[in-house]
Amino acid sequence: MAKISVDRALARAKTHERKGEIDQAFSLYKGVLEAFPKNARAQQALAKLSQLRQAAQASLNPPKEQVNALVALYNQGQFAAVAQNAAMLVQSYPGSFVLWNLLGAAHKGLGNLEEAARGFHRACELSPEFADAHNNLGVVLMDLGRFDEAMASYRTALEIKPSYPEALNNLGKALKELGQIDQSIDACRKALALRPNYVEALINLGNALKENGELDAAIEAYRKIIKINPEFSKAHNNIGATLEAQGNFDEAVDWYQKAIDIDPNYVEAYTNILATLQHSGKIDEAIDWYQKALAVAPDHGEWYRLLALLKKWTVDDPLIAQIEEQYSRIDLPEEDRCHICFALYTIYNSIGKYEQAFARLSEGNTLRKKLCNYHISQDAKLFERIKNTAPLIQNAALEPVENTEEPTPIFIVGMPRSGTTLVEQVVSAHSEVFGAGELRYVEKFGRDIAIDEKQPSPEDLETIRQQYLEAAASHSDGSKYVIDKMPHNFRFVPLICAAIPEAKIIHVYREPAATCWSNFERYFPSKGLEYCYDLSDVAEFFKMYVDLMKHWSEEFGDRICDLSYDRLTLDQEHETRRLIESLGLPWEDACLSPHENTRAVKTASFAQVRKPVYKGSSQKWMKYETYLDGAFEDLPEFD
Repeated sequence: MAKISVDRALARAKTHERKGEIDQAFSLYKGVLEAFPKNARAQQALAKLSQLRQAAQASLNPPKEQVNALVALYNQGQFAAVAQNAAMLVQSYPGSFVLWNLLGAAHKGLGNLEEAARGFHRACELSPEFADAHNNLGVVLMDLGRFDEAMASYRTALEIKPSYPEALNNLGKALKELGQIDQSIDACRKALALRPNYVEALINLGNALKENGELDAAIEAYRKIIKINPEFSKAHNNIGATLEAQGNFDEAVDWYQKAIDIDPNYVEAYTNILATLQHSGKIDEAIDWYQKALAVAPDHGEWYRLLALLKKWTVDDPLIAQIEEQYSRIDLPEEDRCHICFALYTIYNSIGKYEQAFARLSEGNTLRKKLCNYHISQDAKLFERIKNTAPLIQNAALEPVENTEEPTPIFIVGMPRSGTTLVEQVVSAHSEVFGAGELRYVEKFGRDIAIDEKQPSPEDLETIRQQYLEAAASHSDGSKYVIDKMPHNFRFVPLICAAIPEAKIIHVYREPAATCWSNFERYFPSKGLEYCYDLSDVAEFFKMYVDLMKHWSEEFGDRICDLSYDRLTLDQEHETRRLIESLGLPWEDACLSPHENTRAVKTASFAQVRKPVYKGSSQKWMKYETYLDGAFEDLPEFD
């Protein structure tokens, strides 16, 4: 800012000051000080105006004792009383940012998030320099899923108050939700630099590090929490989850057990221990733990759904009546009812009550779709953009790299529930291959380029390549090849071919109606499968998938090994030998016994892959054909 500009700014500020326009004058003096921190005139004026602003704001607020009384009620958890009294007071003091902030906090405590956001937003308008209000607004926006807006609020709070550990920690959470993991880690570390024993920031740091594949560093962050507070059950639980991600399943179970010992009602720890046991094939132990868990929380719907998948049911099993009793509750939350419906479908299906089974399945899917707030047009638009962008990506394709230090990826793609898990078991039974399960790194690192519809550079693809290979290597257990069995990677075949040209791609497909039914009958906890919860949606998505894969086959046919799940079950040895040969691997007999593969399976097929390959699974949907009203007619086929 030049001297003449400073003089003009000071003169304008003085004019606003004379007119009593305190906020305008304050902003101008503050701008001068930001450019010239030692300007004496601005310093003196700002100090005086700060006092005037405080006095003016004090006159807008109710008496101090009334505010203190509201704060005391809030600290006692009497949110309804705070909301009622603050709403009455704000009629007399509409310009009180203190009241609006308290009103926002009370509604946040009551779960009225839109009202809470309105209160905090008004507090920010009335006192733009009130950093706490901006931070509070960000917290509510996060709860509403408006992560970009939340991030903006946290950044505003930090502009006002740079040394604000809560805002830095909250910014880290928002950045993680937006997929900006490196920036999230940086924000959490800045919060910890200001407050080294900040437990919530350590939790968020550990979670971000885990998301980033830095598993040892994540465990270190959680261990620091336990040093600060040995009874912090969440840290024990999170160490268990990270050890599970490393493949240390027995040790993970021990840490989940420690979390439950500290907090016998810790629902998430029970869920994690149950999932770990069943994924690692310890079904009997898992069933025993379900009995323990349900004794603690008999109304937790998710556990009934998961238990239903494990047990062998008989018509006279007393647990059926217990689950039906839960279903009959009129006060059952929609999410729990959804889980209960899927549990009853599984049970009724196994004991031959098909009409009842379909009724509960339809109800569960309707609830799940509602809770997901999904419309098929979301995926239709995505597919169109991916197809339009593919030629641009190929224009920047990299050349294959030989003799790299990183393991070579083997991608198994296709529709979910089409046999991809079985094929991973077959291939990962080979001594040179490690099955890493469903990795999300292709979408994480490459989604923006895959849908951007503008020309990427070879440097862009090289960045994606290095990010992916480094992340996948952390899941490879030192093997020469690593399997990424994320079915929906079929959308990103052009990106894989361009950025990792030496990668192997296996496309698994199955009888169309069987595929669609198998998706419709399953509850998927992960995001991205919302189309499964409606018969017409799953049929339409299947058509879009076939159209896209046929298009990729025309473009990249020599890069893709197509494998029919149904032919694999009918002629296992021939199809397995053809598959292993297409990957350029030497033959190993272990590939014919995928059920003996001891790796953990974390998909909906965890039970099936523990059994020898069997025929006939693609006909199971026919039991329900009469209820489908022709939904699966005219589905396209590959063969």
